[in-house]
Amino acid sequence: MSAIALRRQLTAGNINFNPCEIKLTRTIKQDGGLRLNKSVLSSQTVRIYLAGRGSRVVVSEGIDMVSMDLGMLCKWDADIMSGDTFELNSKQYEIIKVVEVGYLGEVVAKQCEIRELE
Repeated sequence: MSAIALRRQLTAGNINFNPCEIKLTRTIKQDGGLRLNKSVLSSQTVRIYLAGRGSRVVVSEGIDMVSMDLGMLCKWDADIMSGDTFELNSKQYEIIKVVEVGYLGEVVAKQCEIRELE
């Protein structure tokens, strides 16, 4: 087994520690942003985790709320982009940033920053 295949296998194992199935919704602007084309992608298995930055207090209309910073680990070939949204446990989330994790010039995983939509 190559080193790249081993790293991809390790990523899949990490996802399987606490997997969840999500269906991403992708919105693409067409005609100069005048028309939105929404499509639901096929189901993907990912791992959602608390990011190391901890929580922050969000003040909204005089109410203090604690918001947790969340991350998501995906397989190397996951079809995922910034701006995609998904629902999990009756809550809506948005993909803020996608970072491709590389090893020896190949993508072995994707890590995402996600946020809960209000």
